[in-house]
Amino acid sequence: MGWFRPWGLFVLVLSLVALASCSGTSSLPDTGNQQQGPTLGSTTIPSIWDLDSVGGHGTSLVGGPGSFTRLGREYLENLVHNGSVDGDSLFLDSTLGDGDEHTAWAVYRFENLLGKRPQALNVLGSVGGLEQQYYVGIANYTTGSWEWFGPSSLPEFQIDLHESYSRYVTALGNMYFLVITEGGDQFTLDKSVLTYLEGDQQVLPGSPHELQASDGTFSDKVHITWGAGEGATSYEVYRRVTGSDGEWTLLGTTVHTEFDDTTAEAGTVYKYKARSHNDAGFSGYSNFDEGYRGDLPQGGDCPTGLQASDGTYTDKVRLEWSGTQGTMYTVWRKQDGMGDFTQIGQSDGLSFNDTTAVAGVTYIYKVSGMHLGEPCYSNTDSGFRATETAATPARSTWSPRTARIPTRCALSGAATPAACTASTAASPRATSSSARSRRRPSFPTTTPRPRRAWATPTRSC
Repeated sequence: MGWFRPWGLFVLVLSLVALASCSGTSSLPDTGNQQQGPTLGSTTIPSIWDLDSVGGHGTSLVGGPGSFTRLGREYLENLVHNGSVDGDSLFLDSTLGDGDEHTAWAVYRFENLLGKRPQALNVLGSVGGLEQQYYVGIANYTTGSWEWFGPSSLPEFQIDLHESYSRYVTALGNMYFLVITEGGDQFTLDKSVLTYLEGDQQVLPGSPHELQASDGTFSDKVHITWGAGEGATSYEVYRRVTGSDGEWTLLGTTVHTEFDDTTAEAGTVYKYKARSHNDAGFSGYSNFDEGYRGDLPQGGDCPTGLQASDGTYTDKVRLEWSGTQGTMYTVWRKQDGMGDFTQIGQSDGLSFNDTTAVAGVTYIYKVSGMHLGEPCYSNTDSGFRATETAATPARSTWSPRTARIPTRCALSGAATPAACTASTAASPRATSSSARSRRRPSFPTTTPRPRRAWATPTRSC
């Protein structure tokens, strides 16, 4: 049996390695969405298989009918990294990491999900600055690893779960998610809301989409429109002042896909959003869009009459407006039907060339100036940059219009058809027998050229 000792030792080593890989913590999980996940470096995050044994803040649930709410401070016991509690929120600061460990994260749990069908997870909070972002990971018990969603920089990040909720719920009826930021970014997590259905409840409605708010079109209101959410029976419309971090205000409900905000104040720019509702509950929110009444302060240096070119140029969108020459104006742009306006440049004249526009994409533009210390905006106008296209072949079809143009023979004074033919053949610009390859003859400078690039056939004298 002496042969058994080396082989037995080898089998024992393999068993220990396998056992170690199934316990403790894991590095970046190998999931189908790994390309969307954070770059963890040397940071380790908990294995999903150990979470059901963790106690702590995950035991008490706060929520209303059809939803559970988890506050930012209610993370699982000891499962937080570079995070600090601030009231009911959790502040994640990835600048605190050492070496390549610049991450900050926390793990949360929703309980009592047996017999329930999770529909959506909404994460609410705020990033620490422009271009900062965060990720959300959900424990996937089909793949045995974290499944990543993001990155996002939005104050509300919604993850749709209704088609695959069963893979995220453990045998004990728990669901786990992780919020993480990295690379020096910061994120304040206020709360997370999980919506669910029970029994034979109908499916939650789809979110409204392509919401748009009018920009000065009406003097007595802001008109908001959106695309219908699937299965929706009504909608709620919300508003808050642009640039404010305050709470969203519910303006009202409607069964239509439009709403008039008649309470908007002149001189104030607002941000709007909407959500759908049916007997099962509420959807997530639509996109945001800014809007304002038409009686914003005018006069002084306020821009008016904005016009954007519609495919006139292949290298830019040209903007022109009326105002005061020498005044500094700010140019704003957003893609048609999407998001908020962003500043793309400034001009001290009455025009601007948007050379960053993508060919074939339609944008909405507006220009702002200042009046009595307050910003004032122009009308909005859509524009787009033309795509590069190949030159259109010259047409050689004879028409009465081209017949009126003097031919080479007529201009040369050839007396006979033979002389005309000889003159044409001797010319280095002589035409071929194919009508498609003929070139337009040269004319004296006193002869007006036709505006369209049609080749003029040579006719007999």
